[in-house]
Amino acid sequence: MLKIFLALWPLAATRRQLDQLARQLATGCRGRSIRAENLHLTLLFIGEVAPDLLPKLSQAASAVKQAAFHMTLDEIRYWKREGIVVAGMQQPPAALLELVQALRQAYSTMETPFDDRPFKPHVTLVRNAKCRLLPDSMPAIDWEVAQWSLVQSLSTPQGVVYRSLANWLLEPSGP
Repeated sequence: MLKIFLALWPLAATRRQLDQLARQLATGCRGRSIRAENLHLTLLFIGEVAPDLLPKLSQAASAVKQAAFHMTLDEIRYWKREGIVVAGMQQPPAALLELVQALRQAYSTMETPFDDRPFKPHVTLVRNAKCRLLPDSMPAIDWEVAQWSLVQSLSTPQGVVYRSLANWLLEPSGP
């Protein structure tokens, strides 16, 4: 079985900003910052699937068409129950919510269930956090979204590794 999800990967400049923020917050929250190469925003968590379902998952994803868009991460949250610190958005762009809805629709006809809890767009920055105080604000981090990916989560002795199995480009967004 493979552990699968759909995600957005930040471009290099955005990834560097997120990594720097994660390292700063990990110190203050006595947690473990997420490795830079693992920073992502989950669009849809699918979970455990048989390898022979990957072609169907890819085919369903290929049907989703949408324009590229921009979003801004502009707030830090501590989810105490989960023990994580995340970067989120005060106002998620409509295009992000539309992409998630289109993906949910595409996967709703498949025999593979997915996590259908309300979508809370975020990037996990710190795990095993025990925060007493978070900064009141964070510098806004801009993110140009041009593609999304089907990702496999692999547990290794060195920690979790995420591997893109397929990528889909979003359509150019105007002139």
